[in-house]
Amino acid sequence: MKNKVASIREFIFDKSKYRFYLAFIVLIGIILTLFRCTDNTALDENPLSGAYSTYKQDKKTENSDLTKLLNSYYKAYADGDVAAVKEVADPVSEREASYIKFFGQYVDSYDAVKVYFKRGLDDKSYLVSVSMKIKFKGIETSAAGLDFFYVSTDKDGKLYINNLYSNFNTNNNENEMNEKVVQLIAAFEQQDDVQALQADIQQKFNEAMLKDENLNTFLSSTLPNATQKWNADYETEEAKKIQEAADAKKKKADDVAAAKQKATDEKNKVTKYTTQAVTVYQGADSTGAQLGNLQAGSEVTKYADEGDYSRISYNKGNGYVETKYLADTKPAETDSVQVAGITPGGAVLLHNTVRVRQEMNESSSVVDVAYAGMQVIVGQNFATGWTSVTTSNGKSGYVRSDLLQ
Repeated sequence: MKNKVASIREFIFDKSKYRFYLAFIVLIGIILTLFRCTDNTALDENPLSGAYSTYKQDKKTENSDLTKLLNSYYKAYADGDVAAVKEVADPVSEREASYIKFFGQYVDSYDAVKVYFKRGLDDKSYLVSVSMKIKFKGIETSAAGLDFFYVSTDKDGKLYINNLYSNFNTNNNENEMNEKVVQLIAAFEQQDDVQALQADIQQKFNEAMLKDENLNTFLSSTLPNATQKWNADYETEEAKKIQEAADAKKKKADDVAAAKQKATDEKNKVTKYTTQAVTVYQGADSTGAQLGNLQAGSEVTKYADEGDYSRISYNKGNGYVETKYLADTKPAETDSVQVAGITPGGAVLLHNTVRVRQEMNESSSVVDVAYAGMQVIVGQNFATGWTSVTTSNGKSGYVRSDLLQ
């Protein structure tokens, strides 16, 4: 499609004579648009017949429907007014909407608009060429321009620019195009009167570029560079939107999964008690990160078994403890329990300074202080999470079991 309609949107410059060729092609390739006809109107036996007819110039009045439509379009485009463009052209992609706002910063006005047209696929559509002078802000000389439009009639009998064949759509393939319209445009652009009008505007454009160095610089460098930056910024912003949408979608899925898991946990939860001091892990694996410790006799809410571990409620989240250290009933405070690394009758080398208390609670009086690097002899591990010890001074008392590990 792009190859078939490119010459409608691009002035055919002589590369050997005019060094402004590529820069202006970039400009025209962005500015000019092609349009699609509706599919619900009757076709001629030869749908391409309109392309071979002779140009008609819309000279009746500046208030004719066709000229009013194009003048409204150009005013909206020059103003960067996307809403106004959408009132006369459809569809307008988000990318083109962004470009309209960008390009409107540089255009002062479209002047001397002349409308030439031929019949489209049916008597309610038109192949339209529009010549004009583009006045850029801060540039004295206007640039001659030529646009192509495919104008159709909506169900209410109102003319509109069928924007499906715009340069944006042909480049980005955002919407599917009607092959009959593509063929019609290809035939149209080969006609002598169409090419003669292109050649005339071509010459006027070249003369303006040679006359005004500011216009030359603007169209050869300033605008193409700005357009590249706009495109890069747009792509970056679109990528950001896509990522944000993906993140939002993932969060929604995670929230749904979490809600289902919460409902399942609520249904399956049971109360258990630790039979000894245990380590709480982040996952069902003792080699993983440790979240903390629970004393013997701690009450926990168990949700599920995962291998040799149980998933429990811990610190407003989940944690894992070895299932073998959980029981249905709470052990008595005087019950002896096993504590990893603390063997009754054995010696424990202290890594921290500890207070040896008279009874198994933090408020009990201190009978001795055992310093880091000293050893204590273990008596018994209790379900309360305390261990009886004897210090090197011969003092006996109780120390929290976790401080000995």
